[in-house]
Amino acid sequence: MTMLDLDALVSRDRLPVVRLFGREMPVFPLTGAAAHKIAVVQEKDTTGAGMLGALLDVVAVCVPELTADERASLTVDQITALMQLSRGGIADVEAMLTERAAKN
Repeated sequence: MTMLDLDALVSRDRLPVVRLFGREMPVFPLTGAAAHKIAVVQEKDTTGAGMLGALLDVVAVCVPELTADERASLTVDQITALMQLSRGGIADVEAMLTERAAKN
């Protein structure tokens, strides 16, 4: 029988620490419940108006050290990056940062 270590899929060791608002803070993995919340909003909210709120709720779980005021002041790019990081998309965020640096 083959043993698959599914705990490795949620290893915080593979997620980076981010700097936001002058502080370093860990990013926690996206949970199934959080992904479900996003899926429900996508299915029921045909205008897309509720998606930002749902993403900010997910960010609150994935980066619990952020205050409500800090979450409210995040840019769309920062929210996108945090969502990618919570899914293990480190290379995607590195590409975003490289692209942004090239534009500036």
